Amino acid sequence: MTAIAPFICLPAAPAEAAAAPPPGAPALYAYRVDYRTAGGLEKTRLGIVAGIDPFKVENPDVVPIAEAEPARTEAALAALRTAGVKTGVVVAGYEDAHFEVERILGRGPSVPPRVHARAHETHAVWPVSGERAARELARFFALKACVPFDGLHHFKAARRFRDEMRGAAEQAFYPLALLVNVLDFGMSFGSYTYLAPPREGFDINRFVAACDESFTLQDYRWEDDAGRARAWREFHEDLRIRGTTAVAVGAAFAGTRQFLLFTLKENVPPASLLPPDTPTALHEFAVMHLRLGFVARRYFETEDAAQAWNRIAVFPTPDEALAALDARGGAAFFVSPPNKRALMALAQARRRLPPDSVRLNPGVPEGLFTEKIAGGGRGSA
Repeated sequence: MTAIAPFICLPAAPAEAAAAPPPGAPALYAYRVDYRTAGGLEKTRLGIVAGIDPFKVENPDVVPIAEAEPARTEAALAALRTAGVKTGVVVAGYEDAHFEVERILGRGPSVPPRVHARAHETHAVWPVSGERAARELARFFALKACVPFDGLHHFKAARRFRDEMRGAAEQAFYPLALLVNVLDFGMSFGSYTYLAPPREGFDINRFVAACDESFTLQDYRWEDDAGRARAWREFHEDLRIRGTTAVAVGAAFAGTRQFLLFTLKENVPPASLLPPDTPTALHEFAVMHLRLGFVARRYFETEDAAQAWNRIAVFPTPDEALAALDARGGAAFFVSPPNKRALMALAQARRRLPPDSVRLNPGVPEGLFTEKIAGGGRGSA
């Protein structure tokens, strides 16, 4: 079963996350975000924030679908060791065709929510009041499979910290998790974007030629800042659309005036571009092709995909990656968000994507939910 637990939410330290509820009795928290997509659609997403059990690794109902990024795991673990405070949130999806969570919560908050506004986003949080609602939520999730897909480093850090500490109940180490219904219209996946450092001797013409046999190429050129903004919008929208039905990878290289969009040719099986032992469930994910075919083989010109991927910097939005490309040089790579059904099928197949493959869009503001571990921190071991 998927075990969830209430927690005591502390006020967040960062000023920009001041919407966190005040401390009080242990509670589950409802979370709602109202936001506008890049295409102008107004959406609302509802979720539940609770502690979630990460320790039953054999549990068939809690199935992470991406690997945890080692450096981010170490950073999360260091924060736990220093202060014993959880500040990050694991994001996990579940399927709820009948929207039972909304029914349990009622039409809206029973207490005034704390609201945190950002550009095109409004985040509201409030404690779930009433023992009956808390019990119903616990029973609901006990029967549901949850698929963590973002913030996996918090999941892994909690396991390691629990192994280091003694004298506290296991539930005290449950990482905070935002549980979201993947069948909700307001539920949107995003993709992280990636920046490779400059590489001496890199030849963009050789890179493109190496892609020609398997991918069609479309370029988006510009001459001035206005043209660049227009080309960026067109490139990003085409990548989003093509990525819903085909393997598509975008690229931009420092010192050039173009964005490149590579789309897998119809007569090329995705499996033919991946190692023979790659599980079938992973063949259609563009991030797998980006990791091996583009980053490793064509940019770094190596077969060691793991080593090449470790040299990549990760950004939550394409705009941030593009700004980093301008500042640092190198190459930026982009993929479209994965299909919701494909992610849930991946969990059923017990397969995992590379670190930083999938993110919630928009994400939870850092520090919006925090909890101090009872007896946590180095001084209380």
